[in-house]
Parts: sequence; structure tokens; C-alpha cells
Amino acid sequence: MNLYERAMFVARTFKVKTGRDRAFLATEKYMSEKRSDWAAFQSANRAKVRFEETPCAKELKSLELDKSKELTPEQVAEIRRTAKRRFLQAVTGNLVVLAAEDEGESEFVRYELPLILQAAGIRRINDRAKEEFAARYNRQS
Repeated sequence: MNLYERAMFVARTFKVKTGRDRAFLATEKYMSEKRSDWAAFQSANRAKVRFEETPCAKELKSLELDKSKELTPEQVAEIRRTAKRRFLQAVTGNLVVLAAEDEGESEFVRYELPLILQAAGIRRINDRAKEEFAARYNRQS
């Protein structure tokens, strides 16, 4: 099994599920712009689970996909998106999303937010209707 096949196997099969109302996402922009808020959230919400903390994401990280000469950037993105899609499809209840006010054309706006809106198990975002939360980012497009 080559690295691409191994990574796709991990992305498609390793555990991504969290408990009800336990999942959260934090965008790269949010984490870099709001460092103190990010640190405070992590401290106060130890029971919440981010995709990066799942067995699937940890195994993908151990494969060092970004350093591989075997994979193209497109393949790495496909692998990560496959795993992230599974994570979002497995979320149930309220999803906490920490995102910057202006995410522009970020991965969150282009890829993750549409998946969140389609995910049947996600009932609310930050204790608000999904569509209400998404409206501010849809205006940016």
C-alpha cells in the first residue's frame, strides 16, 4: 500500500466521532488573530473535541503528508477533506465554531461551512440556527 492509499484508508476508516454537542471547529485565521480567546476557550472547554484531536487526524498527522514527496498538494488536500467531511457528518447536536469575522475565501468558507449546512446531525452552530450563523459568511462571497 503506497502512502496515498494508506492515508485515504485512514481518512475513510479511522474514528472521527465525538459525543453529542462535543465537537468544535476553530479556523486558522481565528486561532492566529485571537490567540488569547483561543487559549481561554481551550482551557474552559476540555470536554470539547476538535477534528485534530480525533484518532483519524492524529494518524494522518503521523504520516507527515505535507513533507511527503510522494503526494501532490492536491492529494494531501483530498485526503484531509475526506477525513474532515467524515468528521462533520458524524457531528450531532450543536457544533461550536470559532471563526474570524472576515474569513474571506478560507477553507472554512469554501469547503467546511457548506458541509456543515448539509450535515443532518448538526442541528445548531454556536447555539443558533445553522443558516443564521452561515449568513454572515455567505455575504462575504
